[in-house]
Amino acid sequence: MTLLCLVNFSGDIGIIGLGARGLFVLEQLYSSLSRKRDSQKIHTCIFETTESYGTGRAWDPEQAQVTISNISDRALDTLHERLPFEYRGATIPAYPSYHQWLKQEFDLEIVPSKDSYSTRQRLGGYLNERGTSIVLPLQNLGVVTIKSEEVLELNKHAEELVLKTDKNEYAFKNVVLALGHLSTRPDSLRKDLMDHAERFDLNYCKNPYSSKAKTLLQNSENVIIKGFGLTMIDLMHIAIEKSVGSFETKPDSVFLEYVGDHDTVLIPYSLDGLPMVPKPIGKKLDDVFETVSLGRDQMIADLKKDIQEGNIDSIDQILKPIATLICKAYQRFEEKYSNADLTADAAENLIVEWLKYQKVSNPHIIDVQMNAYEYLKIACEMANGLRPFSLDYTIGQIWRELQIDMYYLYTYDLLPKSVVSEFSRIEDQTKRYSFGPPLRSMMEMLALVEAGVINLDFVKLPEITVDSYGYHLSKNGNRITSLNFIDSVLDKPNYDIMIDPLMESLTQHQLVEAFDDHMGIHVDAQGSHVVDSQTIDGLYSIGRNCKGSLFGTDSIIDCFSEDVTQSMIQSIIADL
Repeated sequence: MTLLCLVNFSGDIGIIGLGARGLFVLEQLYSSLSRKRDSQKIHTCIFETTESYGTGRAWDPEQAQVTISNISDRALDTLHERLPFEYRGATIPAYPSYHQWLKQEFDLEIVPSKDSYSTRQRLGGYLNERGTSIVLPLQNLGVVTIKSEEVLELNKHAEELVLKTDKNEYAFKNVVLALGHLSTRPDSLRKDLMDHAERFDLNYCKNPYSSKAKTLLQNSENVIIKGFGLTMIDLMHIAIEKSVGSFETKPDSVFLEYVGDHDTVLIPYSLDGLPMVPKPIGKKLDDVFETVSLGRDQMIADLKKDIQEGNIDSIDQILKPIATLICKAYQRFEEKYSNADLTADAAENLIVEWLKYQKVSNPHIIDVQMNAYEYLKIACEMANGLRPFSLDYTIGQIWRELQIDMYYLYTYDLLPKSVVSEFSRIEDQTKRYSFGPPLRSMMEMLALVEAGVINLDFVKLPEITVDSYGYHLSKNGNRITSLNFIDSVLDKPNYDIMIDPLMESLTQHQLVEAFDDHMGIHVDAQGSHVVDSQTIDGLYSIGRNCKGSLFGTDSIIDCFSEDVTQSMIQSIIADL
C-alpha cells in the first residue's frame, strides 16, 4: 500500500481498543483471512492502554476479587470455542469455550438446580488468556503490533485514516473503533455536586472502582452512593471485603444474616428508587418462563416479516405480540401473584403499559411504592421459587430470554428511528430484570440492611443539599449527612454528551454523527460510520457506543457473535 502522507508507522488495519469486542474482531479477521486462497499478509496495529488483552476495564483480571458478574455461567455459553486455523504457515491454536475452560481450570460444571456466577476477575482471566493465545503468535508472525498509546485524534486524508496518539502519528486504510465506556459531560446536578465538593473540601468520587472509592468505603463513618444498580452491589462487596464478618443462613429459611462488625454505613439513593431484581436461582426454575411451546418462534418470525415489509411504524406494534406471548406464559401459572381478575386482553394491555412506564400500579405487579427492603424481599422469594411470580417479574424474565432475538429491531433502514429509540429506552428500563444480579447478592444486601450496614431510608428520590458540613439527604422528615459521596451511575451511551478527545476529534472532522437524539454513533449494516447519509469508507465502530444498532448491544454475552461481526469483517477484507 502506498502512503500519501508521512507518518511514524502504517498498516492495513488499526483497531482501537482490545477489550472483548476488539478481541473477537481480531479473531474473526484472521480466521477469515486464513480461508482465502490468496491469503495476503495483512498487518494490524492495535491500540490498547491496559496491560491485559480482551478484557477492557470491565473485566480487568486485576480487579477486586469480590466483584461478581451479573451473568450466570450458564448464560455464558455464547463464549464459544475458537477453532484452530492456519495463517501464512503459522498455526493459531484453538481456545476452549468458557464452559470448557471452567471445567478444565476449576472442575466446575453447569448444574440445573442452582446457577453459579463467576467473579469479574475470573472471567477477565479467561478473556486475557484467550487474547494472549492469539496475539502472541500473530506478533511472532509479524502481522500484529500492540501500541500502548491513547488515540487522541482521527482524521481522513484522501484514502487514508490518520491517527494521532499521545506519542506518534499513524495511517491506515481501515480503522475499527472497539471502544468501551467514554468520558461524558456531567449534567447540572452532577456538576453542582462536584463544584460544591471542591468548594467545601468534601470527598467526591466519580470513579466508583478507584482506590479513593475503596478507601472511603472501608474507612469512613458513612458514604452516600448515587445509584442503586449493579455498581452499587459491587461497592457493597468492596465495602465489607476486609470486615470481620460473614453471611450465615438463617434457621429454617433461605435468607441470610450478616454476623460481624462493619464501621461504614452505605446510603444509596437513585432518581427512581427502583431496585435491580434477581434472576431465578437456576435453570430448573428459569425454565418455567420458556415460551417456545407458546409460539415464540412464530411470533419472532411474524414480527421480522412485518419489519421487513415496512409494516411497523409504532412501538405498540412491536410490544403487542410480545405482550401476547408473555400473557400466555403468565396465564399458565397455577398460582398467580394476585387473585384479582385479569382477563387476557386486560393483561396484554397492562404488559404494554408497564413496558412503557414501570411505575404503573396493578395487584398483579409488585407495588413500587412499598419500601425497598420489602420489595427486594418479595423479589428474592420469587427468585427462590417460594412465592408466585408477579406479572412484572414474568415480563422481565421473558424479555431476557427474547433479548438476543429482539436485536433484529436494530437492523438499519427497516424501522423509523423514533421506533428504534423508543425500543432502546424500553430495553434500558427492563435491564433491572434482564441484567439483574445474582440472587445471592440481593440476599446479602437484605442481610446488610438488617445489620445496619446499608441504609435504604433515602433510596427513592431524596432531596439533596450540600454545604460546608457535608452532603445532606432528606426524605419523609428524616435527614442524614456524610462527608463522602460516590457516584456509581454510569451514563448510557449518548453521542450528544461524549467528551472523549477522540470523539470530539471525529466530530470536528465530520466523521461521526448520532443515530438519533440521546443515542449512540450512527453506523450502517457493516458497522461503517454514516454522516449525512454518506458512508465514511474504512471507518468502523463496534460496541456500546453504537447504541441503536446491531453493533451496540452492551453485554459480554453478545461480544462473541459471529452473526454481528461477520458483515464488518467481510467489508474490511473486501477493501484490502
